[in-house]
Amino acid sequence: INLPGGVMAGFTGRDVYFCDPYHPHAWPVQYMQSMDFLVVGLGRMDTTLAVLTTGTPYFIQGSAPDSMVVVKSDLEQACASKRSIVSFNGAVIYASPDGLVSLSPSGSKIITEKYFTRAQWQALFLPSSIYAYQHDMKYFGFYNNGTTSGGFIYDTITGEFVTHDIYVAAGYNDLQVDKLFLAGSD
Repeated sequence: INLPGGVMAGFTGRDVYFCDPYHPHAWPVQYMQSMDFLVVGLGRMDTTLAVLTTGTPYFIQGSAPDSMVVVKSDLEQACASKRSIVSFNGAVIYASPDGLVSLSPSGSKIITEKYFTRAQWQALFLPSSIYAYQHDMKYFGFYNNGTTSGGFIYDTITGEFVTHDIYVAAGYNDLQVDKLFLAGSD
């Protein structure tokens, strides 16, 4: 994932690596940060790297790879699906076993807890199957729970959560034409 200042971040296992600024071919081991849990994926909130794990999320902050600081989130919500991670509007949203989670500088929370209990979330959406895209301040999620497949849209502005029966195989948010392209599953 790209970060400001010409830095990129990547991971393997429990370790997060940073490239030398403006040298994407050089990943010095002294820039590595280790987490307590296996890393599932990465997201970005402005200048902060969100590290989503099989346990607690972490934030890595700093202006240069040699001075990064790791901060453990106060919200203990594992990431259930790497493909559910979406970064936009200064926040990172992802699927956890308990619901959709939003991490942001203004606070972290389970944003679907007012719509679904944990049991309902698990049964309806099978969090490990969720993958998502963002467009126009909305989180477009798709799922296959083994019995049914479909999707949902979470509006980050209004907080509205809408389900539908459309399921797609892939998608791409094209910022130049301001459109979300989706490929059908048939």
